[in-house]
Amino acid sequence: MTLSGIELRYLVNDISKKIDGYYVSNIYGITKDSLLFKFHHPEKSDVLLMLSTFGIWITKVKIEPIEPNKLLKHLRNNLLRFKLKEVKQIGTERIVYLTLSYFEKEFVIVVELFSDGNIIICNNEMKILALSHSINVRHRQLRVGSQYVQPPLDNLDILNMTEKDFEPIHSTS
Repeated sequence: MTLSGIELRYLVNDISKKIDGYYVSNIYGITKDSLLFKFHHPEKSDVLLMLSTFGIWITKVKIEPIEPNKLLKHLRNNLLRFKLKEVKQIGTERIVYLTLSYFEKEFVIVVELFSDGNIIICNNEMKILALSHSINVRHRQLRVGSQYVQPPLDNLDILNMTEKDFEPIHSTS
């Protein structure tokens, strides 16, 4: 069962509050589509954050690896000791951005939570440095070295709708 955009909004807000100001202290590959991040804070307890193409959540359980993850080496080489700057959702889409920074360097982890989801590592200009799997479809192409392009958006952000936004919907019913 996949998460809805509204459920994801709640999770992202909760996660953002709980790990604000934390640093990446370790990363574990769980499956080819799942990673477990260990976040550290000098004054608070460590937090484990699971990133997967089917969800994102905080856990207390260190999950054992099931299969290799091809992003793991790249992530460990580049993101250890990076501070979590921001966790945000794109509208009510099932896309989450985790922005991490260390001095002048900044990386964005894009987690796409849908049928053929993806975990994508980008630089601060959204150039793809690594990804779970390449995509070449009509509306976008994702591969190392290319610019990250979101899938076509729903254009209906129900959490930010006004009464005027409902008029076209109401007139067709």
